[in-house]
Amino acid sequence: MTLWLLSQAQAGKLEPTISGGPPSFTGTLGQQVFDTKYGITWWYDGTNWHANGAGQLTARIYWNAGGALSTTVVPFDTVSFDPSSSVGTSRFICPIAGRYLVTVSLQVASSAATFQAGIAVNGSVKTLGAYAGSSTWASSVTDIVSVAATNYIQAYLGGSATLMGNAATTYMSVEFVSV
Repeated sequence: MTLWLLSQAQAGKLEPTISGGPPSFTGTLGQQVFDTKYGITWWYDGTNWHANGAGQLTARIYWNAGGALSTTVVPFDTVSFDPSSSVGTSRFICPIAGRYLVTVSLQVASSAATFQAGIAVNGSVKTLGAYAGSSTWASSVTDIVSVAATNYIQAYLGGSATLMGNAATTYMSVEFVSV
């Protein structure tokens, strides 16, 4: 879908194009414009502009080093992808207000820990996954969070654990869903 929209914008069929929306002008009912920075379209309902599709507002980060933590934000150190350059230090900084789909997965190096994965917005825990304990080595959580522009999303560890360090088991992924 994004490639089709990009081809339409490049062919001059979605005019004007913008960069880093939402548009700052009043549109006509049903008008669509393509946002070249985030790879999404904006459509006008007669009163407001609405984002349409995730496009480039997506990222995935993970903790390659691994290590012992206790009730804290997970210190991710590696970016898998981040086309909108929205990843800061261990966080996704939301470039536009809206709803974001977030998944956090945490896996321990040994089963001796009792812990849970969580999602935090601006340092405040919003969602916690199920507790992992002696028979479970991983905890994950997925939720849709509503945020303002410049809010940040982080992965949170509830409890104490020595987390595995690799891209497959200790990560956070974020994708813009809607305004």
